[in-house]
Amino acid sequence: MRGRPRLRARSSPAEPPVAEAGRGEAQAGRGGAQAGSGAQSGPAPGRPTPGRTCSPVRSRPHRKTAKRSLTMAMILGYWDIRGLAHTIRLLLEYTDSHYEEKKYTMGDAPDYDRSQWLNEKFKLGLDFPNLPYLIDGAHKVTQSNAILRYIARKHNLCGETEEEKIHVDILENQAMDTSNELARVCYSPDFEKLRPGYLEELPDKLKLYSQFLGKRPWFAGEKVRGRLWG
Repeated sequence: MRGRPRLRARSSPAEPPVAEAGRGEAQAGRGGAQAGSGAQSGPAPGRPTPGRTCSPVRSRPHRKTAKRSLTMAMILGYWDIRGLAHTIRLLLEYTDSHYEEKKYTMGDAPDYDRSQWLNEKFKLGLDFPNLPYLIDGAHKVTQSNAILRYIARKHNLCGETEEEKIHVDILENQAMDTSNELARVCYSPDFEKLRPGYLEELPDKLKLYSQFLGKRPWFAGEKVRGRLWG
């Protein structure tokens, strides 16, 4: 005897994605049941395990990301501006360091209220309490150049040979002089008067950096972070 024809339910053309997801889960469930029954008797030789194609694919985090998430975050404290901490931020990002920022807000002129920082300035265990500071576990560092050097040493960025280390020392202090000179002009009430002379002398000062670099790919030498150039 011919059985009665099965009735097929009509699906709405605008069926929401949730329904599609529900059907997918049901199919995955049926596939899992088939895999369970096949596990009792064992799959036939040369055949894939039933239901294997329904198994969800789990993505694994990148090795560097996973390692970074397991390390304790360093804390960089500074005012809520770029200022002296910005070069530190750039180096932390370049070295893919795990860090968080503690930003202190300074009040508006003319009082420039600093109470947010002063309230905890002497409670952090810093040898010379100041901003910026970097806390890396038991290591607590102040002074922007000392912080930069601390991070650089952790990632082998201070040069390997004595000559490379000398180049780094010279460049560090020369760059600080250049930065201080620019700050002196920019923060001066006579900015408009000082600017022409500063801009006139700037090309010759920058030329010294090019001469110091010479034919080396990096100021410190032939490689950075243990990698040869090119």
